[in-house]
Amino acid sequence: MRKWNSMIFTKDEDSVAALTEMLYGYQRSRVLLTACELEIFTALGTDVKTSEEIAVELNLDNRATDKLMSALTGLKLLDKTGGRYSNTNLSLRFLVKSKPDYIGLMDFNVYLWNKWSTLTESVRKGSAADLTKIGDMCEHGFESFLEMVNWRSSILAKSVVDAIDFTNIN
Repeated sequence: MRKWNSMIFTKDEDSVAALTEMLYGYQRSRVLLTACELEIFTALGTDVKTSEEIAVELNLDNRATDKLMSALTGLKLLDKTGGRYSNTNLSLRFLVKSKPDYIGLMDFNVYLWNKWSTLTESVRKGSAADLTKIGDMCEHGFESFLEMVNWRSSILAKSVVDAIDFTNIN
């Protein structure tokens, strides 16, 4: 077994923290993407529900749903009081599909997650990543792509309009 030099962790604490943040960042991303993919935030909406109620509503496993919702609480995306969960202001505003500020790139990022998972093999073989052409995407993949484009363009539109000089246009 490898013997660790404890001096590394005291001398280069910031460097080690940055590396571990990168290393474990995927876990938080995967928890968020799974919750979005399963529509946990949308199912909660403005309500307060138990994980069991969410599991029944979304046809999920009770125990696994509770663990996921506990992880979301740890990420400060859900609040939990007395065994009942609710969206935080952040998740209610940006992660509930019916809300005007819903971040529409979540579903597309689930698609991208699967594509990025082939990176190691692509580097080993020297092959291109497995990127599906937009026209070849399944219906859900294409819809999530359009949702992401719509969300992104709604953010950029004001900046584009503000950058155009209309003073000499009649």
